[in-house]
Amino acid sequence: MKTLVLIEQRDGKLREASLEAVTAAKKLSNDLEAVLIGSGVSGIAAELANYGIKKTYVAEGDSLKHYHPSMYAKVVTQAVSESSAKAVVGLSTPLTKDLLAYTSGMNQWVAVTDVTDLKLDGSNLICQKPLYAGKTIAKVEVDTSAGPVVVGIRPKAFTAEKSEGSADTSSIDVPATDDKLTVVAHTTVEQGKADLTEADIIISGGVSLGSKDNFKIIEECADVLGATVGASRAAVNEGYAGHAMQVGQTGKTVSPQLYIACGISGAIQHMAGMRTSKTIVAINKNPDAAIFNIADFGVVADLFEVVPALTKKLKEVL
Repeated sequence: MKTLVLIEQRDGKLREASLEAVTAAKKLSNDLEAVLIGSGVSGIAAELANYGIKKTYVAEGDSLKHYHPSMYAKVVTQAVSESSAKAVVGLSTPLTKDLLAYTSGMNQWVAVTDVTDLKLDGSNLICQKPLYAGKTIAKVEVDTSAGPVVVGIRPKAFTAEKSEGSADTSSIDVPATDDKLTVVAHTTVEQGKADLTEADIIISGGVSLGSKDNFKIIEECADVLGATVGASRAAVNEGYAGHAMQVGQTGKTVSPQLYIACGISGAIQHMAGMRTSKTIVAINKNPDAAIFNIADFGVVADLFEVVPALTKKLKEVL
């Protein structure tokens, strides 16, 4: 089944995490094409060839430098038309989730998000996705003969794998600006570590830290580990951490190799956003904290004693 992969870029550079969607798409077809949108991005097509993409549809121009949902959706729609793709697959980053939703709504296409596995059964696309905070797995079956299906892949559900492809490209005309929607500002947040959705190691703090200043002990440990710092919703609500750091149903869904929860009790919305982590370590002085129910390793102790001791030991061995 012809499949089109939505590739994300930032400032003209490939966002490598989006290559996870290419691996997912390989479960549907060996005939993979991609769509790439931005300014000065045509050179990325050569990189995509190393991951099995046969052809890349490129729309580039100054008006596409920053994300504009209606303009980007028009490009994706045109790429689907030219490729005759039956499925559009993208990694569920904040930008791509919005774009997939906008595109599917504009075209009346079926959309399935937060997918962790997928396969074909004849003309039917079968997707698996977690529901009810990961307590159950839903099987969603869509008939692709009725039209293209839009699929959002949960980050870290697949690993980018190299395979032979081609650097062939096809240009798509830049759509006219939609007067009904105008982007009035674009803000770039500097971030030293990997985005939460892409990080291999995350160490998160909860409201038990008590203040924004106390988050420094989490940050110091993260610096030694090469980890990204996360936070619970309660900690964000108290102003101890920014919303971009929030893990959970109302924040970011993550699935790192290692997740360390410090002073996080384990509210259901938080666990929904991190329970698919490969290894979970919980540090909490309450032995009845719900987080211990899903943790692989648990430390029942005061985080203000454990985290600095962990940081000190890591400095000795790393």
